[in-house]
Amino acid sequence: MKSNFQAQKRPLQERLETTLKSHYSAPILEAVALKHPVSGSQAAKLLRRLDLLSLAREHLYRTPISTPAHNNLPQIPRYVFVGDQPGESEIQLGVFAGLSGNDAAGPKAIADFIGDLVTYPSLGSAVRIYAYPIVNPGSFETETPFKQAGRSLINEIGRREKSPEAYLIERELFVVQFHGVIVIHAADEIEGLQAAVYGADLHDALVSPILSCLRSIFPTCEHSVLDASWSLTADAGLKQRPFELAFRIPSSGWQSLYSIGLRIALHSAVDHYRSYLAQANNI
Repeated sequence: MKSNFQAQKRPLQERLETTLKSHYSAPILEAVALKHPVSGSQAAKLLRRLDLLSLAREHLYRTPISTPAHNNLPQIPRYVFVGDQPGESEIQLGVFAGLSGNDAAGPKAIADFIGDLVTYPSLGSAVRIYAYPIVNPGSFETETPFKQAGRSLINEIGRREKSPEAYLIERELFVVQFHGVIVIHAADEIEGLQAAVYGADLHDALVSPILSCLRSIFPTCEHSVLDASWSLTADAGLKQRPFELAFRIPSSGWQSLYSIGLRIALHSAVDHYRSYLAQANNI
């Protein structure tokens, strides 16, 4: 069976905005006017390049998650990248980092990764990526780990009582209906980069090849099963759970090196997953 990853004839901006209109109420298209990280803040500095790249509105769009005006909810930055050859069978991926305040390497890796894709759109061919570099802007600014009643944000997904950040991310999972999710965590008392995936046959297709190219840089560890404590989707109650690839890095030491490694891992994940689908479809 051949893939139907075919470019459509409508202008790229029109295709993206049509998709956003189908997922969101009208205010999402006005998101550029909503609150954004304060100029000079740590978040603003990290996201500055993406903000500049999104001004052209060619392959990258800045669309922070819209929130009702009467609710005091945080503004979580979101960037939508549309690669070459967009079409009905695009792979929709969500990439998340900055879940706590002590994981600067993950947000930087995502910002650099998206910047690479905008510079070379063919690297993201037939892929639409929703990037959330800083899920917890407040904790990121104070550089303090996010905790709510002794729980981490990721443990709040699916619970009746949850933080505003967890509510917004859970809503994204339902609305966008990702084909795959990639999550970057920081953890205390671990050594090296750890990786695991949820999804049939994807360990050999994703985890093993990704870590094999990083072992010469720093210690790595493969997990055969994605633990629920790492997962954004395990308790979300989705009708169809996407594949989920999770990375964990130490919360201290070698942050610049881990950021480079994660940037490589993100590129590798997109490339290997696209190849996996091609082989599955006998392309």
